[in-house]
Amino acid sequence: MADVKWAYPAGAAYTITLNSLASGAYVTGAEVDNTTNLYLDYLAEFVIADVAEAGNKQVVIFAIASLDGTNYSDAPSATKPQANAALVGVVSLDGTGPYRSKPMSVAAAFGGVLPPKFKLVAYNDVGVALAASGNSAYIRGLYHTIA
Repeated sequence: MADVKWAYPAGAAYTITLNSLASGAYVTGAEVDNTTNLYLDYLAEFVIADVAEAGNKQVVIFAIASLDGTNYSDAPSATKPQANAALVGVVSLDGTGPYRSKPMSVAAAFGGVLPPKFKLVAYNDVGVALAASGNSAYIRGLYHTIA
């Protein structure tokens, strides 16, 4: 009998401008096109550089989706907080950074099934602007293999 196992191909830096993100601001990252790789999930990880945090001390990560490759679900913004975006996870900041998130499942944010294309959105709820450098994001696709 064959075994079904998770496969973890190489990941990559995810393009999203977190450096100097103002408190209370949102930023949308690059499009992830899953129509070729057909991964079952993507894991996302965020690193937030040390800052003198205040307020809620968190960076909230959302995802927006596109079924047709052109039109995306509403991204959160100052006028539409959270809108129709899916909650991916939270990076908690308390103490001394840098702060590295746990791996966050993008498919889980969409009820277990990835859309053909998606973008990640970060909301700075730290209470101060993020550091001018040292912030980053990383994604890694996942699929099943049969051995």
